[in-house]
Amino acid sequence: MSKAKKDEIEFINYAREKNAKYQLLELAIIAGNQPIGMIDLHSIDRDDRRAEVGYWMFSKYQGKGIMTESLKHLLSIAFNELDLNKIIVMADSKNEKSRAIPQRLGFRQEGTLKEEIFMNKQFRDLDVFAITTSEYKIKNS
Repeated sequence: MSKAKKDEIEFINYAREKNAKYQLLELAIIAGNQPIGMIDLHSIDRDDRRAEVGYWMFSKYQGKGIMTESLKHLLSIAFNELDLNKIIVMADSKNEKSRAIPQRLGFRQEGTLKEEIFMNKQFRDLDVFAITTSEYKIKNS
Protein backbone atom coordinates (compact mmCIF):
# COMPACT_ATOMS: atom_id res chain seq x y z
CA MET A 1 0.00 0.00 0.00
CA SER A 2 1.35 3.44 -0.92
CA LYS A 3 2.19 6.08 1.69
CA ALA A 4 -0.51 8.36 0.26
CA LYS A 5 -3.12 5.61 0.64
CA LYS A 6 -1.96 4.89 4.22
CA ASP A 7 -2.17 8.61 5.04
CA GLU A 8 -5.66 8.76 3.56
CA ILE A 9 -6.83 5.77 5.62
CA GLU A 10 -5.24 7.22 8.76
CA PHE A 11 -7.02 10.56 8.21
CA ILE A 12 -10.38 8.85 7.59
CA ASN A 13 -10.01 6.85 10.81
CA TYR A 14 -9.02 10.01 12.71
CA ALA A 15 -12.05 11.88 11.33
CA ARG A 16 -14.39 9.00 12.20
CA GLU A 17 -13.10 8.94 15.78
CA LYS A 18 -13.48 12.71 16.19
CA ASN A 19 -16.92 12.66 14.53
CA ALA A 20 -18.03 9.92 16.93
CA LYS A 21 -16.99 12.11 19.86
CA TYR A 22 -18.68 15.20 18.35
CA GLN A 23 -15.31 16.96 18.16
CA LEU A 24 -15.26 17.30 14.39
CA LEU A 25 -17.87 17.91 11.70
CA GLU A 26 -16.49 17.83 8.16
CA LEU A 27 -18.53 18.71 5.10
CA ALA A 28 -17.56 18.46 1.45
CA ILE A 29 -18.52 21.31 -0.87
CA ILE A 30 -19.84 19.79 -4.09
CA ALA A 31 -20.54 21.35 -7.50
CA GLY A 32 -21.70 19.24 -10.43
CA ASN A 33 -21.10 16.01 -8.48
CA GLN A 34 -17.44 17.01 -7.95
CA PRO A 35 -15.84 18.00 -4.65
CA ILE A 36 -14.54 21.55 -4.94
CA GLY A 37 -13.65 22.22 -1.33
CA MET A 38 -14.39 21.46 2.28
CA ILE A 39 -15.46 23.19 5.46
CA ASP A 40 -15.38 21.89 8.99
CA LEU A 41 -16.11 22.55 12.61
CA HIS A 42 -13.17 21.31 14.68
CA SER A 43 -11.92 21.62 18.24
CA ILE A 44 -15.57 21.40 19.26
CA ASP A 45 -15.77 22.01 23.00
CA ARG A 46 -19.19 20.95 24.28
CA ASP A 47 -18.51 22.30 27.80
CA ASP A 48 -17.58 25.82 26.67
CA ARG A 49 -19.91 25.55 23.64
CA ARG A 50 -17.33 26.78 21.15
CA ALA A 51 -15.65 25.50 18.00
CA GLU A 52 -13.26 26.56 15.28
CA VAL A 53 -13.92 26.54 11.54
CA GLY A 54 -11.52 25.52 8.81
CA TYR A 55 -12.09 25.74 5.07
CA TRP A 56 -10.39 25.50 1.70
CA MET A 57 -11.51 25.55 -1.91
CA PHE A 58 -9.89 24.87 -5.26
CA SER A 59 -8.73 28.21 -6.67
CA LYS A 60 -10.88 28.10 -9.81
CA TYR A 61 -14.02 28.16 -7.61
CA GLN A 62 -12.86 30.99 -5.34
CA GLY A 63 -14.36 34.47 -5.56
CA LYS A 64 -17.87 33.24 -6.42
CA GLY A 65 -19.42 33.44 -2.94
CA ILE A 66 -19.51 29.67 -2.54
CA MET A 67 -17.42 29.58 0.65
CA THR A 68 -19.38 32.46 2.18
CA GLU A 69 -22.61 30.51 1.60
CA SER A 70 -21.01 27.34 2.96
CA LEU A 71 -19.90 29.13 6.14
CA LYS A 72 -23.36 30.67 6.47
CA HIS A 73 -24.89 27.17 6.38
CA LEU A 74 -22.32 25.83 8.85
CA LEU A 75 -23.08 28.68 11.26
CA SER A 76 -26.75 27.74 11.18
CA ILE A 77 -25.86 24.16 12.10
CA ALA A 78 -23.43 25.30 14.82
CA PHE A 79 -25.81 27.72 16.52
CA ASN A 80 -29.23 26.21 15.83
CA GLU A 81 -28.55 22.46 15.90
CA LEU A 82 -25.39 22.00 17.97
CA ASP A 83 -26.26 24.81 20.41
CA LEU A 84 -22.76 26.29 20.31
CA ASN A 85 -22.17 29.81 21.63
CA LYS A 86 -19.00 30.93 19.83
CA ILE A 87 -17.42 30.14 16.48
CA ILE A 88 -13.83 31.09 15.65
CA VAL A 89 -12.14 31.39 12.26
CA MET A 90 -8.37 31.82 11.96
CA ALA A 91 -7.08 33.09 8.62
CA ASP A 92 -3.62 33.85 7.31
CA SER A 93 -3.13 37.60 7.76
CA LYS A 94 -1.94 37.89 4.14
CA ASN A 95 -4.84 35.92 2.64
CA GLU A 96 -7.36 38.67 1.90
CA LYS A 97 -9.91 36.31 0.32
CA SER A 98 -9.92 34.02 3.34
CA ARG A 99 -10.08 36.95 5.79
CA ALA A 100 -13.03 38.49 3.91
CA ILE A 101 -15.29 35.46 4.34
CA PRO A 102 -15.91 35.73 8.11
CA GLN A 103 -16.02 39.53 7.90
CA ARG A 104 -18.86 39.34 5.35
CA LEU A 105 -20.88 37.28 7.82
CA GLY A 106 -20.46 39.62 10.79
CA PHE A 107 -17.49 38.06 12.56
CA ARG A 108 -15.36 40.57 14.45
CA GLN A 109 -11.59 40.43 14.54
CA GLU A 110 -10.43 39.51 18.04
CA GLY A 111 -6.72 39.76 17.39
CA THR A 112 -3.68 38.46 15.56
CA LEU A 113 -1.52 35.51 16.55
CA LYS A 114 2.02 36.48 15.57
CA GLU A 115 4.12 33.90 13.73
CA GLU A 116 1.57 31.22 14.61
CA ILE A 117 2.16 28.81 11.72
CA PHE A 118 5.14 27.80 9.60
CA MET A 119 4.14 27.64 5.94
CA ASN A 120 6.10 27.89 2.71
CA LYS A 121 9.37 28.12 4.66
CA GLN A 122 8.30 31.12 6.73
CA PHE A 123 6.33 31.95 9.85
CA ARG A 124 2.90 33.45 9.20
CA ASP A 125 0.51 35.47 11.35
CA LEU A 126 -3.09 34.34 11.82
CA ASP A 127 -5.96 36.78 12.29
CA VAL A 128 -8.60 35.50 14.70
CA PHE A 129 -12.26 36.22 13.92
CA ALA A 130 -15.22 35.25 16.11
CA ILE A 131 -18.97 35.46 16.31
CA THR A 132 -21.24 34.56 19.24
CA THR A 133 -24.80 33.28 19.25
CA SER A 134 -26.16 36.69 20.26
CA GLU A 135 -24.23 38.45 17.48
CA TYR A 136 -25.36 35.82 14.97
CA LYS A 137 -29.02 36.23 15.96
CA ILE A 138 -28.85 40.03 15.60
CA LYS A 139 -27.34 39.73 12.11
CA ASN A 140 -29.78 37.02 11.02
CA SER A 141 -33.09 38.27 12.43
